[in-house]
Amino acid sequence: MLKQKLQQGVHQGIITQEQAESLLPILSEHHETVSITRALIYLGAAIGLFSLWLFIDLGWQHWGGFGVAGLTLAYAAVAFGIDRWLIQPEQGLIKVLVRLFLAACVPLFWFGVFVGVGWWEGDHIATSQVDSEVLILLVLFAVSCAALASREPHALWWTPLTVAVWILILEITDAFPGRFGWEESAQLTMVYGLVLMVIAYWRSAKDSFHYSLWQTLLLLGGYFFWLGLTLQHASSDTSRLIYAVVNIAFLGVGVWLSIRSFMALGVIGVLLYLGYLAYELFKDSIWLPVLFVAVGLLIIASALIWHRRKQTPKGSPLQDSVNAAKGDQL
Repeated sequence: MLKQKLQQGVHQGIITQEQAESLLPILSEHHETVSITRALIYLGAAIGLFSLWLFIDLGWQHWGGFGVAGLTLAYAAVAFGIDRWLIQPEQGLIKVLVRLFLAACVPLFWFGVFVGVGWWEGDHIATSQVDSEVLILLVLFAVSCAALASREPHALWWTPLTVAVWILILEITDAFPGRFGWEESAQLTMVYGLVLMVIAYWRSAKDSFHYSLWQTLLLLGGYFFWLGLTLQHASSDTSRLIYAVVNIAFLGVGVWLSIRSFMALGVIGVLLYLGYLAYELFKDSIWLPVLFVAVGLLIIASALIWHRRKQTPKGSPLQDSVNAAKGDQL
């Protein structure tokens, strides 16, 4: 990748071939060092975040509530020191990971305090029952993430925030009287994702300065929407057909917004429907795969013809080079 970029600079006349050959070993060594450092930091952050939540299930049994609270404070102090003195200003993503670790320490600390004073019973937290303890921990985590994100906004903060709010909504609605099972949770997830998408698209049009932040929220909203859509139980052929149509529309949204992950999820949804047709509705039909192949080839041919017609007409070397570049990107 570095070699290709240097050669691109040579072709554009920015540097000479001799300069590119001299820069390649220096930049390669720096890139390798940075990659190893990032990999180790990401691994450490993942292990730390995962291990923190194990304390909720095991820590209080061995050290008691105050022991968990004290150990959490020690971990938070170390993470704060890393954030303050070791992380450089340009390492934004690494800073967010360390601060995410700090945000996770907040509910764990208060969990230890409440268990220590006898207000909570630790063995109730790990159960599937909906109670105020779980809701309080989720709220503390979400508020901590929001507070830290407000100081230095970063797109990564949307992930823990949206997941925490999603779980919080499911926990609250599960406490409502009446039946609220898997199907209702999937529908609520789909609606939640759709709301996130609408908010993100509206804000991205208004706030161009934080465009990348709202684009990340748009991505997460699309993931929640597709997850809720796919997890719903389709009991009839009509509902499965509607699922396929919605996925085609989702693919179209991905094309419109130039979001490849939306396109990929839409294609996966369509393939799931085609799999249902092949293995359930038209089982053992030899003509169905023949039809699928023909439709697939027709779609590819139509896309290529449409792309060719959209190209600028030939007539100058510059236009020809632009057309060639567009063809390579496709």
